Amino acid sequence: VAFGDGAVVVQNPTNNHADVLAAIDHVSIGGGTSLGQGLLTSLDTIAGKQLTIDPAALQSDEAKVDVGYYGGAVVVALSDGENTNGIDPVSVAQVASTAGVKVHTLGVGTEAGTTFQYQGFTIATALNTEALKQIATTTDGSFHTAGDAAGLAAISKTIHLRFKFVSQRTEVTAVFAAIAVALLFLGALTSVRWFGRVV
Repeated sequence: VAFGDGAVVVQNPTNNHADVLAAIDHVSIGGGTSLGQGLLTSLDTIAGKQLTIDPAALQSDEAKVDVGYYGGAVVVALSDGENTNGIDPVSVAQVASTAGVKVHTLGVGTEAGTTFQYQGFTIATALNTEALKQIATTTDGSFHTAGDAAGLAAISKTIHLRFKFVSQRTEVTAVFAAIAVALLFLGALTSVRWFGRVV
């Protein structure tokens, strides 16, 4: 998902590394940073459908926004952490957390910031580490910073993007005991009804 003034899916989820690299090569830098919309579009892609989320509902009570559960899904957000328009990214992160989606944030740039020219305008930007940390923390993801491409490559090796299966023993005796008690009670009721007493 690429985001600027809005957000768009440039490549559907795939295991084909070449397709992902080709999609990244076609992304260009533009004006604006709709980080919240980028995260929401990522959730759309994970869900396989366009999610209808009222921005007012996000502001009032994120926990009540139900988009389904997608445990094990991961979003890696590469951003300076600024959100210049659109939906609040921390609110979308809360929705992602409720849906079981982890968001790993990769901060690019410096906190000192820089300026660049875009369509005749001078745009100032700086790394907002606090926003990126909050998004990552909210979703049980991780936060990293990278100053260059080599730093990004090193970070990408530390983020686990594969499913992990964990065997865990679960005690089920209580469930069977409850079923047994219910059957005994049902048997006693049936006995009283047929014979007038418990047999």
